[in-house]
Amino acid sequence: MSDPVNPLSDEPAADGDQVVPLARGLDMLRCFHSGDTVLGNQDLALRTGLPNSTVSRLTYTLSLLGYLHYVEEIGKYRLGLAVFGMGNGCLNSLVARRVAMPLMEELARSVGDNGLVGLGGKVGRKMVYVAAARGGGAVSLRLDVGSQLSMARSAMGRAYLAGLPAAERLSLLQQVRHDYDPRLWPRIEDGILRAVDEVRTQGFCLNVGEWVADVSSVGVPLPADPRGMEPALAFSFGGPSYHLSRDWLKNEIGPRLVEMARQVQSLRQK
Repeated sequence: MSDPVNPLSDEPAADGDQVVPLARGLDMLRCFHSGDTVLGNQDLALRTGLPNSTVSRLTYTLSLLGYLHYVEEIGKYRLGLAVFGMGNGCLNSLVARRVAMPLMEELARSVGDNGLVGLGGKVGRKMVYVAAARGGGAVSLRLDVGSQLSMARSAMGRAYLAGLPAAERLSLLQQVRHDYDPRLWPRIEDGILRAVDEVRTQGFCLNVGEWVADVSSVGVPLPADPRGMEPALAFSFGGPSYHLSRDWLKNEIGPRLVEMARQVQSLRQK
């Protein structure tokens, strides 16, 4: 369900303070997406755009530090245990995630078996799930914590963009647009601007088949913690279009997500 283009990070800062090898090493780890069990140096070179020699040095160093594990039988790498420790520490420190999970699980249970409630944030030019709750049905989106999705085309991503200050949103869109064919961007941008308008007027945005053809979803921004402790995030609810009508998403789920975001924002500040 991801876009064909795989941007890793924002443009590097044009100053002398950035430690480029560190930035490249972190980008290397971010090449591993949900569903990627192992990747080889050639895979990583294609995803990062770095020379093979640079990739080899980075994977060797990351292996020594425990962030990658070399599977000798197939000559490829999987994420090392050190990464999981960092990830769990990050998730556990997010107050918004902690207070949102019971509310997300309640919503998922109350609306039936075929919807997925997600909470995600920006990583590079993608959205990444930091929490997910689903009903017990067999038909649901196959997304979970760590799954990446499009910032420009998904309901979660568009809600996130809509919740940003105008100047910050414009700056980010100038970066995101380079990930798409220039012939397709005007239509994608129209969808983003429509989402911004929807969030301004009703608190949420709808996305019917604009990310994945048979998926309908609704997104709601969760502003950054006003004390600067946590970043901006976004909620979404989605599932197969044949189970989720546009009217139901607009009249039932959208308002409930808005109320959930209001509660989480209040609880995270206590």
